[in-house]
This record gives sequence, C-alpha cells and structure tokens, in this order.
Amino acid sequence: MSKDTETIKRDAEAAQFRFALIAPVIQGLFPDTSATAYYKRVTASPLTLPDGSIVSYSYKTLEKWKSQYKIGGLDALMPNTRSDKWFSRALNEEAIAIIYRRILMYSSFYGLTFNPFDKQQLKEKDHFISRDFTEMTNWLNYPKDIRGIGVFTALPGMGKSYALRCFAASLNPSLFHIEYLCLSTISVADFYKQLCFILGVPEKATKPGCSRLSRNRSPIFTKKNASRFFSPLMKHST
Repeated sequence: MSKDTETIKRDAEAAQFRFALIAPVIQGLFPDTSATAYYKRVTASPLTLPDGSIVSYSYKTLEKWKSQYKIGGLDALMPNTRSDKWFSRALNEEAIAIIYRRILMYSSFYGLTFNPFDKQQLKEKDHFISRDFTEMTNWLNYPKDIRGIGVFTALPGMGKSYALRCFAASLNPSLFHIEYLCLSTISVADFYKQLCFILGVPEKATKPGCSRLSRNRSPIFTKKNASRFFSPLMKHST
C-alpha cells in the first residue's frame, strides 16, 4: 500500500468518524434537550479515534464540524493539514468510496435491520418518541380538535414531515380525511380547484354541499413549505 493510499484511507476514516459524531444532530435523532447538550455529553469523556489514539474534544469542535458539513459535506470533514490549509481538499473517488463503504457498514456492526437515517426506509411505526416529536404531535392534535390552522417551523432535516406522516398514520380513516397539498406557488383559483379535486366535489360546489361532505369525515389538509404561499392566497384564505 503506497503512502498516498494510506493517507487517503486515514483521512477517510477520520472524516467518517467525525460524521458519526454529528450524524444524530443532522438527522434530529439525539435524545438530549438540545444539540449543545448532546455535544457536551459526547465530549465529556475522551474519544478513541480509528487509529487507536485517544483525544479529548471540546463540544464547540463538534459544532464546527456540523457547520462545515452543512457547507461542504464530507469533504469539509477531512483533516486539515498545514500543507493544504488554504486550498480546496476535494476527495478523489477512492476516498469517497471508502467513506461510504464504512458508513454502510454500521448497519451490520450494530445489528440494524435497516438504515435509520434513510427517509425512504424509516416507517412511521419505527419513530422515536423524543421530546420534540411528542410536542409537535400534541400541537398537531390541537388544530385537529378545534378544526383550526397550525404552522410548524424548524430547520431543514429536523423531522417536520416525518412527524406529520406519523400523525396522519395515527388518525382513524373513518373519521378523518387527510390530504397533502404539494403545490405552493399557485393562484387562488388553482388552490381552490385543488381542494375541490381532493374532496371529490365539483369545482363550483355550493357551501351546503361542502358542509354535508365534512359531516362524514373531518378533512385535514397538510402543506409543506407553506412559506412559499404568496400574499393574495393567504389573504383570501383568511
């Protein structure tokens, strides 16, 4: 094994190790009250690196790694040496292959039946009842009970859509008709046409007709990226 290959492998292992430490925060799966609390708990004791050396980190170091990952991905987690401090450290294909191969290995290492960080594989029944998850579920139940409107905000990747999926799966389909509106940048007329299509009523349905429909099952509409709704639609809806 050449020196270059050894260096690539060592740097790839370091990047994968750093990613493993910040992955729970990126995916919003940490059990602590905040990301900072998680960082402090993880760095409370010295950590063993892939090469066997033992290092103590500050929780601020993990915060820095998370910020770097958000900007540059796995490339940004590569160890920074003096020779390349002011230059781009783009990974070659071999290093990328090593990193992703090791990321995939953790499923078998921990005896997992699926990748818990893959949104396509994570089912509603497998949700983790965290503090944030419980709080959002309670707040989702409130507008459901009063037939009101709720707006939920959080950073990307924190689990808003997944919590909404779990909430929808928990509803009795005999009592509730839940639908997802996928388009935000539409006109007022298109918005109401979409509602009529979802409810299964004619586009020129009368108010009594809609009332009769809602007596059987309470309609619940969910909308992602509602910030893209333009002003006329919001004013008309209110």
